Amino acid sequence: MHFSFQSHLFRHSISFRSTIGEYDILTLITIQSSVLNLIIAQGLDYPWVVYPPLSWRNVVSNSFGSLEAAGVKPILVNGNFVCGFHCTSTAETCFFAISFFNTSFAAANADYSSPSPQIVWSANRNNPVQLEAELEFTQQGDLVLQDAHGALVWSTDTRAARLNLTNQGNLLLFDKTNKVLWQSFDHPTDSLLPGQRLVYGLKLRSSLSESNSSQGLYSYTIDENGHLVAYMEPDPSQVYYKSSIAVSRTKTGQFYAEFEEIALRMFEYRDTGVPNLTLIKLGSDGLSIVKFKLD
Repeated sequence: MHFSFQSHLFRHSISFRSTIGEYDILTLITIQSSVLNLIIAQGLDYPWVVYPPLSWRNVVSNSFGSLEAAGVKPILVNGNFVCGFHCTSTAETCFFAISFFNTSFAAANADYSSPSPQIVWSANRNNPVQLEAELEFTQQGDLVLQDAHGALVWSTDTRAARLNLTNQGNLLLFDKTNKVLWQSFDHPTDSLLPGQRLVYGLKLRSSLSESNSSQGLYSYTIDENGHLVAYMEPDPSQVYYKSSIAVSRTKTGQFYAEFEEIALRMFEYRDTGVPNLTLIKLGSDGLSIVKFKLD
């Protein structure tokens, strides 16, 4: 199965003319990358759902699979999404994260020079851990990340009965009645996935740099009037992009935007649609990157 990825970037507000008219929007740049193949992670021997109590320690792996070669120590795998510890090559910086895993055809056949997975969510982006850190799904149903010394780094503060990674990249905790107690889609970092909403009060926050995933200088959110805006932290008045049309409202009046709606507003596609969209990511330079999956 072959996939081609395109990236669409927007820069600071500049008026330009195109076949769809003149808009005071952000300059659109298109980049075509090399053709990649997608590894189908379901064929690997990892679960997509687990039950408490369980724990996973971040240790040097003896496995030589494509995931481990890319610095990922899997805990849950579903479709092309992997949840687990994601570490730099020296393992000095590790995150409990979800990634969308891509690899070349050669890498899928045991050539482990594959591209790095694309992290789409992280629990501890501002507080990385190292080797010997531990993730615990406690008897009480709380998901807890501790560093190598046992200090608390992050937790969901839940009493869950099941942990589930969906094939859309959403990590969920359910109670015994199958009610969702917590989900990663409600806690976005710098990325949005199909099926995910951005609601008023939440925002995408860029990374500091391509090599440092701590929170950076740029945010993308919905303002009090329902417009999608991008601005420089820490001052929301430093807006460098604003959509011309307000987003939708829930029945209770809360502003929200579906993944597809954000892409349409961001890039003024209007009636042309956005085919096979796989990811929206706010880059470390404040540009929005959209990746497409093409048949």
